Amino acid sequence: MNAFWIQITFIFLALVSPYIQAIDSPQTVAIVGGTVVDLSGKSHIENAVVLVKGERITAVDSAANVEIPAEAKQVDARGK
Repeated sequence: MNAFWIQITFIFLALVSPYIQAIDSPQTVAIVGGTVVDLSGKSHIENAVVLVKGERITAVDSAANVEIPAEAKQVDARGK
């Protein structure tokens, strides 16, 4: 492999590395303060937190029982 292709490879890796990191670490979103209604007949949860990491819901409970990660983007759902 000559020097030209090595340089092109490094430039390509430098350009795509932010996107690779974004794929490897899914965003965490915390929907806070809303009311969760359980359709199975259980009581609803007021002041709830729904924690979503990537495409998966990882926690649903009252705010007192869920630890929100520092890196999580918080969405205010009060009154919703």
